[in-house]
Amino acid sequence: MNITDKKFFCKAKPVWAKELSEQINCCIELECKLKYEPVTELYITGATFFQVFINGNLIHYGPARVADGYAAVDIIDLSEKISDKNGDNILLIRAMGYNCPSFACVSHTSFVCAEVRTGNTIVAATGENGFCGYINNQHLRYTERYSYQRHFCESWDFTKERTECELELLDCDVNLTWRETVYPILNKISANDTYQIGKFIKTDSERTEPFSFVSNPNDGFFHFAKSEIESRAYDEYIKTEVYLANKTNMDFVELEEQQCARWDFDEIQAGFFCINVNVLKAARIVLAFSEQKTNNGQLDMKQLNSHNVIEWNLPKGTHTLWSCEPYTAKYAEILIFDGIADVRKPEMYELAFPDSLTEKFESKDKTESEIYWAAVRTFRHNALDIFMDCPSRERAGWLFDSYYTAKAEYSFTGKTLTEDAFLKNYILGGERTQGDGMLNMCYPSNVFSKGFIPQWSMWYVIEADEYINIRNGKIHPNKFKPSVSGLINWFLKYENEFGLLERLDGWNFVEWSKVNERVWDISWATNMLYSKVLEISARLLENNDLKEKSEKLKETIRHMAFDGKLFRDRAMRTENGDIKNTDELSEVTQYYALMFDIADIHMSKYSYMKNMVLNVFGTENADGELIEKANAMPGLYLRMELLLRYGMKEKLLSEIKDYFGAMAKESGTLWEHKNGNGSRDHGFASYVGAVIKDISEPK
Repeated sequence: MNITDKKFFCKAKPVWAKELSEQINCCIELECKLKYEPVTELYITGATFFQVFINGNLIHYGPARVADGYAAVDIIDLSEKISDKNGDNILLIRAMGYNCPSFACVSHTSFVCAEVRTGNTIVAATGENGFCGYINNQHLRYTERYSYQRHFCESWDFTKERTECELELLDCDVNLTWRETVYPILNKISANDTYQIGKFIKTDSERTEPFSFVSNPNDGFFHFAKSEIESRAYDEYIKTEVYLANKTNMDFVELEEQQCARWDFDEIQAGFFCINVNVLKAARIVLAFSEQKTNNGQLDMKQLNSHNVIEWNLPKGTHTLWSCEPYTAKYAEILIFDGIADVRKPEMYELAFPDSLTEKFESKDKTESEIYWAAVRTFRHNALDIFMDCPSRERAGWLFDSYYTAKAEYSFTGKTLTEDAFLKNYILGGERTQGDGMLNMCYPSNVFSKGFIPQWSMWYVIEADEYINIRNGKIHPNKFKPSVSGLINWFLKYENEFGLLERLDGWNFVEWSKVNERVWDISWATNMLYSKVLEISARLLENNDLKEKSEKLKETIRHMAFDGKLFRDRAMRTENGDIKNTDELSEVTQYYALMFDIADIHMSKYSYMKNMVLNVFGTENADGELIEKANAMPGLYLRMELLLRYGMKEKLLSEIKDYFGAMAKESGTLWEHKNGNGSRDHGFASYVGAVIKDISEPK
């Protein structure tokens, strides 16, 4: 670690529990005593994630995720958080060392580097003095993956004790940088006072398919062997049937073996669970949580393809139970598998972008206002250190999702705080992503196998262009030249005799619909997108040849893909090597054609297309048998941009209310899909708020 620059750390050095820095799914704690001082600051960084507590209260979660080879330093003002102004205060850092690939962050040898400063005095510094180190044996290592994209399930055994450990100095190969994004807030949110009490029975059948997340061992995914797993709380939970009685609103509920209680947070919340329990007889408690319920009233454990279960084995006594990772939930259910416990209503500490930084807006239309504020909440949950797709299943920084979340950020805040950091990570990552000019589909991450989507890297170029020329972001345009040049060189390898991209490597993605089955050999939507990338690259790289190439490609697409009414989805090679269009048509391909200036609906030759786009297509209107209906991602969002371009204000607002109104009412967030499958708190959906703000009449 580069610690020569004293602006980061005066004395601190990177440390971890001796001989455990490469251990998978390891939890350690660093602790020191503090006296109150008017100015007390914690400087801290580390690999993967850590929580900071003062006197048992959670005050911070970090670090900010940055590119491979870097670590971001947080500065936390402790003075206002110290509750005892006269005595000793306990500062505790709980750090996770995962040491395995994920979509959520870069895998790195575990370390923490921290120091506490009061003015010019170093009170405590890792590798020097002041901090005691502990291995948290209560955290069980051998658990299943939480999801395919994130790390491990949480299972805790409080009958075990943490053990003091020697902290060893580490020679970490990282460069230090400051957190460049906002510091997230931690708002305490309690579940509804009214809840349901009931019982559960164990069955032999599973109410949903269990997830093992076992994959091809060659693709880089890591999981513990089945024989090693110490806890299977999820598998136990899905073999229960929960029966709930009448609602009550007592301050706490006493639950015995095979009893349960369910709370409602009213809206989907994103953050850390905190549950206070008084165990009257040694108990094994399971917390199950979900963003939605099934039709028969059970928690939906299939929706996110995640193990939404946390287990605690607790001795008699009073305990405060914290999750060490953030999750999302509208419903929380506590089940007692063994023992007796008084349980108070669950709390979540919302991990979010500060609401004070978002502009206030209210429409005269109630539904529009509800959707707008649901969009803001969705943005706040997904725009922290990076733009995330969702704050639950993945917590990953996806390209293309970022294109729309960036628009939302600029609309809500007038700034590019999170986008600055998101794009900078890709710039710093450089060849550490795919290594041949292609970019990771999400980053910072260690995605498995061929973790790239060629089309998403094209959207990176389009986002960079808007960032530079519309949002005036602080990254200099020259910084984008290497990555854009690398992408152009990558795509050159796949150009055919007509200059069309053909048979692209990787995961080709046009839309979450049947269109994704129509990307081979020649995807017209992909080539439309490519024509725009060439146009932007020509300006950025000051290369007129690319501009000419872009114009030629557009003409080729117009000539070869347009059937006189609509643009076809793809063309394929015949046995004799000719290129022939298929009969496949879709709503989204027409949007690509309009979005990237392949077609102009004001020209008479596109009159049929104009009528279809403006009068037939939309949220519920496309003929799914003849023309594949657009899905949300990206069809609906492209459509919104186009209707904005055409000044179709009333029609756009009507479609928005039809599509998003029920979401906002039900969860206070906006979803990945209208049917509720997948994430119900999805970053790119926050763009809808920007659209409403742009065209709605304020109060």
